[in-house]
Amino acid sequence: MRNPKQTRGKQTKSKIINAAFELFSEKGYTGTSSNEIASRAEVAIGSFYSYFKDKKQLFIEVLKDYYDNISKISFSNINGTISNLDDFLYESIKIALKAHEYHPEFHREVNIMELADDDIKKLIVGYEKVKFDSFKKLVEPYKNEFKNLNFNEALFLIYTTIENTVHVITFSTDTNLNKETLIKELISMIKSYINA
Repeated sequence: MRNPKQTRGKQTKSKIINAAFELFSEKGYTGTSSNEIASRAEVAIGSFYSYFKDKKQLFIEVLKDYYDNISKISFSNINGTISNLDDFLYESIKIALKAHEYHPEFHREVNIMELADDDIKKLIVGYEKVKFDSFKKLVEPYKNEFKNLNFNEALFLIYTTIENTVHVITFSTDTNLNKETLIKELISMIKSYINA
């Protein structure tokens, strides 16, 4: 596979990645062919295969770009002036929502591919570990509030509860759900768990 050094080659590769991102979002991984990607990118199919071994390698490249962009909407963006756990949880949930709302169509396809392919699952697990470690580091100042809990396990449950709830909020078709109310109830539930 070529790693382009010249501007034209870099532009061609970028066009293929962008076209793939659009098509995977619109039609899914299995519903998209290499020929369609090349056509959308306005490049010859030979160019496609000079940059990518196959469609799966391209999906992995698209996934890496996606997570690079998601990382810019990360827990590290939480305001350093926050001084209590309630505000921290509120900001964490808002950031998780913002990350899930970044191209939700592609996010759905990522969830499908995580279940369908072990290599992609391994990559996603790696990214999720980085996110969790970032979250854990930011919760450390509030560790003394976890008096009767095993900190690591409790934090894992809190993190996964936030992620799964945000996932449901983002992808639910139930329009009667009030986002702000759900966030408040989620914070209340987490606080009750910590203080039990």
